[in-house]
Amino acid sequence: ASDVYKRQFSTKSFWAIVIGDLVSSLVAVSLSYYYCRGRPRISVLNIKSQWVFSRWMLARGSVGYMRSQIDTLLISQFYSLSQLGKFNIAREFTVMPAKEIIEPAVEPLLATFSTVRTEFGKLGQQVSLSLLLISSFTAPFVGFIYFFYEPIIFYLLGEQWMEAAPLMQAMTPLLFAFALGGTLNNLCFALAKVKVVFWYDLLSLA
Repeated sequence: ASDVYKRQFSTKSFWAIVIGDLVSSLVAVSLSYYYCRGRPRISVLNIKSQWVFSRWMLARGSVGYMRSQIDTLLISQFYSLSQLGKFNIAREFTVMPAKEIIEPAVEPLLATFSTVRTEFGKLGQQVSLSLLLISSFTAPFVGFIYFFYEPIIFYLLGEQWMEAAPLMQAMTPLLFAFALGGTLNNLCFALAKVKVVFWYDLLSLA
């Protein structure tokens, strides 16, 4: 088996990604059993209240996925694969700062929502602080992408992708929507208001 893996890595096969994901998951599970002495057990005591929460989470996940992919589906019906590829590249590069930089930076702050959810004064302060910090983080990225969209595409992807540059500039406001939307979603989850998030996603899809 090790010889097979070596051949896959040396030939730069995509199977290296699959194997890497499997090894990463196995290591994480093994270490969790090593470090965590008190392991949770299956219980059905609160299954009814859990299902009330989970069913809205499932519905929200389905609608949210449709909302995130509906633009790709529509573009694939009316435009060429080349144009679809340029649209996807522009969208991914536009929201990348939110996914890779802004979200990890403010995640510890968002985790505190659940600890103060019964104290509305503190919760309001925490939400205001989170929105202020996220806006402060996001604004420089929005300005940089909006004014320097052509050099970004040229230096990162090359001249053949320059048609995607105007799309990237046009989608710059998505950065604010993506970053601030995640904060408000976390607030609703902390308050067990999953139904509100579902209806928001459904309205956004429409």
